Amino acid sequence: MMQYKLNMPVCFLYLVLVLMAGCEHHRSMGRIVESGHFIQSIHRSTFFAHIVLANSQFNSNDHSILYVFLEGDGLPWKTHTQISSDPQPIYPLALDLMTKSQFPSIYLQRPCYGVKEAICDAQWWTNKRYSRQVVESMTQVLRKLSANYKQITLVGYSGGGTLAALIAPELNNVTTLITLAGNLDHKQWASYHRYSRLQGSLNPVDYVLPSTLKQFHYAAENDINILPQWIKGYSDTQKNSQFILLKNADHSCCWIKNWQRIVNRVQHSDINESN
Repeated sequence: MMQYKLNMPVCFLYLVLVLMAGCEHHRSMGRIVESGHFIQSIHRSTFFAHIVLANSQFNSNDHSILYVFLEGDGLPWKTHTQISSDPQPIYPLALDLMTKSQFPSIYLQRPCYGVKEAICDAQWWTNKRYSRQVVESMTQVLRKLSANYKQITLVGYSGGGTLAALIAPELNNVTTLITLAGNLDHKQWASYHRYSRLQGSLNPVDYVLPSTLKQFHYAAENDINILPQWIKGYSDTQKNSQFILLKNADHSCCWIKNWQRIVNRVQHSDINESN
């Protein structure tokens, strides 16, 4: 169980408890991997090694579309003042989403998440969590794994949405971007929560993605971590982008039960449809 210093601000402790309580399931990564019969492998870029989990459909002959799931930030900080030595999430929501996927799918982990190398230190899951090096490393691995696929759909939850938005323009076969409670302007997020700025990280709000890319940006009505208006503000600056607000949902609930509705909307949406 996490330990918190007595002088930690009450509002921060409350936020952590709310986020943990809101999870739809509290399944560990090991249990999700086992229940999904996922196959684990390690792939190296010129920068880092990455853990990749693939579903059974990934090894089929269907190479029409690949879904790629990117996880949230996990636990970069152990407390409000102490950096975590292990940033892996308690509950990997994006990985659990992949258990519901009917398409060939992979779960691409960030550098230093689950893999410890000499290069790994806390900067890669704190200030530089969305850095050019992290984005390029994940892009290199994804380029190799998706070489046989005509289309890629990127699915990013929370901080994974940040990375999905940054990776999307780097690959020609990415045709769809789905963010779920995505941190699409981390400067605004840091300022609002009075966190330190993520010096060395790229910020999605600084870029306009290609018009050929379909974008679906989902926000949760009761999210107190990533406010819905921030996501809408990002979506409004993009081309072929839809903002969708989920009612009766918060930062960690209720993405699993809404997943099929999300997929249906994406599959039946025209590229030029606006919301």
